[in-house]
Amino acid sequence: MKDEWLLPVTKKPALRGLLSYLGLVVAAATVLIFSALFFTDLSFSFVSTVNFSLSFFLLLFSSYVIYVSLFETGRAQGEKEERFSTLLSKRTALFEAVSTHGSGASVAAFCRAYSEKETAARRRELLHEHFLDEEALTAIRAKEKRERTRREARALRALDGMKAITLSPRALLAERPAAAFHAPLSLSPDKQRHRRTLSFLLPLALFAALSVSVACEVLLNPSPDAIVGYLLKLFTLLQSGVKGFRAGYFHATEDKAEFLSEQCALLEEYLKEQTAHACQE
Repeated sequence: MKDEWLLPVTKKPALRGLLSYLGLVVAAATVLIFSALFFTDLSFSFVSTVNFSLSFFLLLFSSYVIYVSLFETGRAQGEKEERFSTLLSKRTALFEAVSTHGSGASVAAFCRAYSEKETAARRRELLHEHFLDEEALTAIRAKEKRERTRREARALRALDGMKAITLSPRALLAERPAAAFHAPLSLSPDKQRHRRTLSFLLPLALFAALSVSVACEVLLNPSPDAIVGYLLKLFTLLQSGVKGFRAGYFHATEDKAEFLSEQCALLEEYLKEQTAHACQE
């Protein structure tokens, strides 16, 4: 079963109709739940605080599990988009070029020069924002505090509080594949299967416990209170899943894609400088 029905409208035009009504569906569910709460004579009397605490914890943890699970599903779906895959392939090729033609010293020197250049550019922008230049700034600093105008004091605070823009080699080469060696055949398929199975079974068991508890509550006590409680829990899980999927998808297509784009631009600039230095030599 594919999860493409949760994707944004701009990415999947064929699903525009369903997605455009997704918010209306959630809103309609909210109205139904509110109506059930309003027209039902509910007695919110808890037999035991312990039972309430366990139920709340189980629902909270299940919502978290669904959010995280669908976040990863949405992220994986977003990474299949053409823009993301293109940027990822481009960055991989740039990493290989840096490994072949670059060095640790040249990367560090590039990062220092870039940081100084961008910090100087940011300082010039701040000066222009306050209609100042270096000479005017020096004249303002020479004044006594009580002689400075509000505009001059505000400009000094902005310039003195400006943080230097830094680019580190670790950030420039972030997510580069590690070259560490590992023992061959150290993890057998059986060990990996057991590890993977355990990582899936624990969340599944907890979610199943919530489902069984809700189902038993409705079957043993088919009252309006139980049905409304079931609807509330179901709506909470549904909302957590939708938000998790969309958050993961936009994390890949927007947050991570923007990071990849900026990283590729910096790596290309570094390689151009290396090529220019090689030609001069």
